[in-house]
Amino acid sequence: MTRWRITASLVVLVVLAGCSRAPVAISGSSSTTPCADPIQCTRSPEELAEIRQRNRDRPPFTSAELRTLMEEPEHAAHLRLWRDQRSYYALLELIEGVIQPEVGLIRKQDVRELLGDAPTYNENARTLEYAGERPLPYGSHAVIEFDERDTVETVEWVSE
Repeated sequence: MTRWRITASLVVLVVLAGCSRAPVAISGSSSTTPCADPIQCTRSPEELAEIRQRNRDRPPFTSAELRTLMEEPEHAAHLRLWRDQRSYYALLELIEGVIQPEVGLIRKQDVRELLGDAPTYNENARTLEYAGERPLPYGSHAVIEFDERDTVETVEWVSE
C-alpha cells in the first residue's frame, strides 16, 4: 500500500503547477493513503476549445436544464456551500461540473442564476469574476469570459 506524507513544499508545488486540487494535508508524522480523487487541474484553454467545438452542433442550454443540474444531489450540495460560505472548493466543483462541460452553450444569465451576480473583471463587459474563500488565496478568483452571443467561452483562475 502506498503511503503519503504531505509537506508544505509538496502542497506549494501543486499550487504553483496550477492545479486546482491538492491531496489532503496531514499534520505531524501521521500518514494516510493517497486521495481517492487524484490531483486534477481545471481544463486547459485547448480542452475548452474542444468542448466548445463539440457543443457547437447541440441545441442551446435551457434554464430548465440548468435547474435540473442544480437539483442533482452533488451539485446541490456544492451550490449550498457556495451560497452560504463562498467556498472556493464549491465554486471549483460548480465550474468544473456544470459550467465547463457546457462551454459554448451555457449563457451569462445561466451563470448568474447558478452562481449569483458578480462584478466584471477589469471592466470588461464580457466577463464575470467570482471569488471563493480559500485559506491560500492563490488562484481563488474564477474569471468567466463570454463570447459575442453571451455564452461561456473560457474560464480562468487568477489571484487577487
